[in-house]
Amino acid sequence: MSLSDDFLQNPETYCAPRNAGGRGRILIVAEREMLTLNAKGGYSSVAKTDRVSYCRIAQNVNIGQQMQQVTISTGSDTVVAEVKRNPPNPGDYGKRAGDWFPCYYLPWQAQQTYRITLRHSSGFLEEPRIFLTSTVDGCSVIVEGSPEAPTVYHLNDAGGGGNPPQQTTLVAQQNYWNPKATTMETRFQAARSPKEVRNQAANPMLPALPGAKGVHAMHYMDVTEANLPALDTGLDRYGYGQRARTMIRDAVKVNFQQALYKPYGTVFGWKQNTTWRFFYQQRAVVFYMYRVTDRQGAVHTVPVPRQCAFNLDEFWPNGSGVAVGKALVP
Repeated sequence: MSLSDDFLQNPETYCAPRNAGGRGRILIVAEREMLTLNAKGGYSSVAKTDRVSYCRIAQNVNIGQQMQQVTISTGSDTVVAEVKRNPPNPGDYGKRAGDWFPCYYLPWQAQQTYRITLRHSSGFLEEPRIFLTSTVDGCSVIVEGSPEAPTVYHLNDAGGGGNPPQQTTLVAQQNYWNPKATTMETRFQAARSPKEVRNQAANPMLPALPGAKGVHAMHYMDVTEANLPALDTGLDRYGYGQRARTMIRDAVKVNFQQALYKPYGTVFGWKQNTTWRFFYQQRAVVFYMYRVTDRQGAVHTVPVPRQCAFNLDEFWPNGSGVAVGKALVP
């Protein structure tokens, strides 16, 4: 069975922690081709013809992460959802292409509000049943509309406030992230309501829709470092020192310096039967920093990454998402 088939059987179980009965896989989204979005009043929308992209679940691939290109090794718990705008072969458009399967994909941009409605034009032989958006490390993701064809927003507020605080206390993190979340909710509330919401408002006899809900940085990121793995003097028994040694040619001396912790989140949707559910995976990477001296006496700073994941929660239409009230915007 391919990695893609394994994931598609049940993405929720695939990404849930083992202590919750899941497979414990860590899902990292890697965008390989950018989408073009149509700017509208207050937001940009993925064009109908570009809503469906292609994805495969892979290992032994490189991703850009914080300080370096990181290779996701074969056989680890970490997998990469590689997303391309088009199928590998043009003739495969609208159907499975080897390990590549159709999906809905929503990118992001600094200071922008991007959205997509999970409905495609005719001609697809395989219904897209997975939604993905770019890796989140401060943005908000909000969902509204019908469970059959919801509209998803990826909102960014990078302006002002500087870098996240060094203090990992709950109060310090709340004081930094909560105003950003409020700004992004305000932008969401000002965006035109999707067709399903407008139709339901015009015809109250239609079934009621789930309320809008979303997740912010304080949900999908371990900003207080509560889950930072304990460090000890025996790191070499886990092979991190040896990995640092192999990254520098003619290395003769390796010394551990410090650990740097960077939290992230992954958001994905899964269509079961006829309705969608949305999840976030709280994850992080620890960079074990080594000072490596080579045979010529040159000193190198080498980060060795360790991927971690802590929980998986549904946030729409059920689960732990934050309800975001919104009046109809015609």
